[in-house]
Amino acid sequence: MPSRRASRPRGYASWERYAGLAYRNRAVLYAEMGEHGNALLDAEAALAHRERDAGLYAFVGVCHHRLGDHARAVAAFSGALAQAPHAGLFVLRGNVFSSMGSLAGLVSGMQDFTRAMHIDPTLIEARVNLTVALRRLGAMKQAWRQATQALQLSPRDGRVLAVRGLVSLEAGNVFGALLDVDAACTAEPTADRLCNRGVLQMLLGSRTAAMDDFRRALQLDGRLGVGWHNVGCLYLENRQWERARESFDEALRSAVDGGSNVDEASCLMNRALAHSALGAQQLAVVDMDRVLELRPQWARAWLNRGHLRAALGEDGAAEADYTRALALSPLEAAIYVARAVVRGRQRRLGEAVQDHAHALALSAA
Repeated sequence: MPSRRASRPRGYASWERYAGLAYRNRAVLYAEMGEHGNALLDAEAALAHRERDAGLYAFVGVCHHRLGDHARAVAAFSGALAQAPHAGLFVLRGNVFSSMGSLAGLVSGMQDFTRAMHIDPTLIEARVNLTVALRRLGAMKQAWRQATQALQLSPRDGRVLAVRGLVSLEAGNVFGALLDVDAACTAEPTADRLCNRGVLQMLLGSRTAAMDDFRRALQLDGRLGVGWHNVGCLYLENRQWERARESFDEALRSAVDGGSNVDEASCLMNRALAHSALGAQQLAVVDMDRVLELRPQWARAWLNRGHLRAALGEDGAAEADYTRALALSPLEAAIYVARAVVRGRQRRLGEAVQDHAHALALSAA
């Protein structure tokens, strides 16, 4: 009687090789579609057929990184490096370490970027990532030096110019930052770079040039929340309240849609200012309530909500907000003055006089 046990097909070794290729190729397709969970499953299945494929280990590491599993990503890249210690693999593992959000991870990432540079001193990506890590540590001189060395290797590299520009800005050299970011925009005018140049133009007082940059950035990426926010801030300065409110609406919409990273609390507070200027005080209060949910330790937010409540005639609630603001920022004379006004309206004249005295003492200090 013939055996029912499944037998290996003819050409089993060849079948193993093609099965590994099929899994790997489908994994790549899944990754291009953004389905990194499915890509990971296929890549791991491919590894069962191609156990010594360093590229597959690296691919598994990328998938784990995209899925937020840092520990497994590091393990996968370490497996790839055990088979093929390439500079690019050290960069990939360094990126995982750097994204862990801890000082230890950042230091481990810098070590991997340095190893990559020892293997291949011309690898620009390793120097760029090391520059970013040094900037995050606050080591601006070392970061600027690394970026400059990278530019010696590739003088027109927009990535390096943009990163050195940010380092110069944080070191207080706004004009030097503008020169680098401007060169980066010339090399490749991406939305982020144009937006960064616009911010630098604002810092240097060139409002028209800044608006032009923000608008160009939004033409390239209409979901760039920080671009909409910056446009809104310029409209606020120009007292164009309706346009400002519309811009902040777009910025907040992009944050909800995941278009880009935007400071939701700052955006909401600025929209509250636009609401208030347009007479929509209740809408402004709603925005400020949300701001304080996001950032309860922000004294300026308590002060602004206090102003809104005072404008609505809610003097008791306004006083409570001013008192909370003073608890967070006790040396700000303007808050004492604001609280004195609402206390005076409540006929608590003695306390109002005391607040004015505090304000005068702080102003004279």
